Amino acid sequence: MKIIYSIVRQTIRENLRSRVFHVLLVLTLLSALLLPLTVVGDGTAAAAAQAILTYSLQAVTVLLTLAAVWLGCTGLSREIESHRIHMVLTKPVAPWQVWLGKWLGVVCVTGAILAASALLVFLLIQWRVRSDEFSAEEVARAQREVLTGRRFLQPDRPDLRSVVESEYNRLLESGTLEPGHSPEAVRSELMRRYRAREGEVQPYRVRRWRFPRVPDVSNDTPRSIFFRYRLYVASASESAQRETVGFWRFYNPQAPPETGELYLRQNIRGGLFHELELSNELLAGGGFLTVEYLNTDPREEIVIFQAADGPELMLPAAGFADNYWRGMAVIFLRLCFFAALGCALGAMFSGPVALFVAFAYMVLSIVVDSVLGGAAAETAPAGYGMVSYLLLVGLDKILLSLQEFDIPSLLSGGQLVDNARIASAAILQVLLRGGPLALLAILVFSRRELGKVVRQT
Repeated sequence: MKIIYSIVRQTIRENLRSRVFHVLLVLTLLSALLLPLTVVGDGTAAAAAQAILTYSLQAVTVLLTLAAVWLGCTGLSREIESHRIHMVLTKPVAPWQVWLGKWLGVVCVTGAILAASALLVFLLIQWRVRSDEFSAEEVARAQREVLTGRRFLQPDRPDLRSVVESEYNRLLESGTLEPGHSPEAVRSELMRRYRAREGEVQPYRVRRWRFPRVPDVSNDTPRSIFFRYRLYVASASESAQRETVGFWRFYNPQAPPETGELYLRQNIRGGLFHELELSNELLAGGGFLTVEYLNTDPREEIVIFQAADGPELMLPAAGFADNYWRGMAVIFLRLCFFAALGCALGAMFSGPVALFVAFAYMVLSIVVDSVLGGAAAETAPAGYGMVSYLLLVGLDKILLSLQEFDIPSLLSGGQLVDNARIASAAILQVLLRGGPLALLAILVFSRRELGKVVRQT
């Protein structure tokens, strides 16, 4: 441990002398300090808090990720190329101790800056929301919708894969499909049509959702749950949305009859998110909750619910401070992985090559996320064959998903960062991806230094 501790201290001192690190440090602190003071949102307290969480934390996360990769790639590779590492390895120091010390040094430096930046952002949010420019009602809304940790429950989604497959086989047997057609393209188009049709509600028709395994929170405080949704009138592609009228019905067969059913008539502006505050007595007894929407649009036009826009139930589960620092723990785990990535590549390649491979890794991860993020999981996205789609799925299993660590978006929406998400980030993302990478780097580092290359003079 004494050897590793000495390497960690030496790595920290070396990183603090790096000019590139100084630039990233200044940019990170400016992002944490100046962005909260300049971003205003739409003038409400909730929007101000969301803007700070989204832009400031996103900038801090990206800059610290770059810092972790840069310091990891250049630290060890620079010592190898300058032959200073030979003086260390001639002593009773194992290669794995050198690599672990370098990694811990990078983690300590970036983690300390993350803690300082996160504390600064947290204090600025509290100051901004509680300033005199916002009314007590707006502050209460911000605390209810943003400065909280709510558990999001999703309704059951229909299994469209079997429906698409049955329809494809029917078209194939009837001879409707052209010879030489692409099965993947046809399935993808059918999936798109069924998904669009599944979200449409015709005039005076009812759309039903079922929320399974709803917990019994009837005795919890605060005594409210929230129902969040967004709909579009006539067309989801039109930006100029108008107001419509609809009826909501909430029904829980496990709850007492006097509290287990609720009817609401609502005037709804299309294209905007809406939240309904409900009594948590509606969930008494747990079980499942059925939600129905009756389309009574005055112009008798359809309304559209997109799957990404809800509806969803939101149950308050944690305070903002607790939820916020849980999110910082997940971001710290992300820095641990990218520090391991940088140190691993620095041990295997020269500095420029290590940086190129690291940034190529990040760009490829973003591309895979963007392609698969909007695609149906049951079929290949449009424009991709099955082979290329399976290749993307394989890369998604290997690469670290940046969307999995999108903590600023979760916090800005008031979504709970629970222990399961932290454990998933630690085990599935860091250990199972970073662990084999570290072992490979130590193996290559050991073999690379066995020859003890001597400086040419």
